[in-house]
Amino acid sequence: MKIGLYGNPYRDISNAIDKVVEVFQEVYISKDIGGNYDNEFINENCDVIISIGGDGTLLRCAKKFKKPIIGIKVGKLGFLTFFNLEDLENIKNALFSGKYLLEERNRLKIYLNNIELDSALNDFSVNTISGRGLDIIVKSDNSTITSFYGDGIIISSASGSTAYNLSAGGPILHPLVKAYIVTPICPHNLSARPIVLPKEVMLTITIKSKFGSWRINSDGELIKKCEGELSFSVELSDEKTALIKLENTDNFFEILRKKLNFS
Repeated sequence: MKIGLYGNPYRDISNAIDKVVEVFQEVYISKDIGGNYDNEFINENCDVIISIGGDGTLLRCAKKFKKPIIGIKVGKLGFLTFFNLEDLENIKNALFSGKYLLEERNRLKIYLNNIELDSALNDFSVNTISGRGLDIIVKSDNSTITSFYGDGIIISSASGSTAYNLSAGGPILHPLVKAYIVTPICPHNLSARPIVLPKEVMLTITIKSKFGSWRINSDGELIKKCEGELSFSVELSDEKTALIKLENTDNFFEILRKKLNFS
C-alpha cells in the first residue's frame, strides 16, 4: 500500500514526518512540506493520504487529493482529525488487514456563471471586507428562502456544522446527514435564522453591496474578492471525501462530548 503524506507547511512537523516514514516506509511526501513528490503524482499513485496537522490542514488536503484521508492531529479541535501519532502502528495494522472503516462525507460545490468555481468539505462563506453590511438574497428556483442585511452568510455541509456555522449560531448536524445549512452572519433583521435544506435543493445567492467590497471563502480560504452585485449557485454534490476510521475510533457523539464539553 502506497502512502501519500501531506501536512501543515506552517508548523514544524519534521518529527511527525519521520515517525510516519519509520512506520510505513513506502511514503511519498508532498513537495508542499519539503518532500520530493508533486501532489498530482501522489494523487495518481498513492492509495491513502495521511494529513498531519489540524482540521484546517485536512480541509486543504481534501481539496488537493481524491483518495481516502487519515487525519493525524497536530492541532486543537480534531473534529476531522481522529488520530494521534501514537496510533500509527494500529493504523498500519488496520490498513494492511483491511479492518478499517471509510466514512464518506458529501462536499459542497459553488458555481459562477454555471462554471464550477470550487468545492468544499466544510463550508462556503461570504464576508464583508469594508465593514459595511451586505444585502443578501437566497433563492431556490424562483422561490425566495430568505433575504436580509448583515455581515455575510455561511453555507455549511453537515461535516462543517461544527465549524464556522456553529460559531455563528447554526445547528449541529450528524456528518452523514445529506443536508446542508444556510446561516446568516450578524443579520440586522432578527427574523433571519439558520435553515437546514435537503441535498436536492440548489441555491442561488445574490449579494449586493453599495459601499464596499466583500469576499467568498471556501473552507476558510479566499477564492474570490467581489464588489457591487454578484450571484452564484451552491449545491451539496455527489462528490465525497472519504475519511478513514478504525473500529475503536470515537463516534460523532463521543467527539462532540469531548470537544464541546457536553455533559
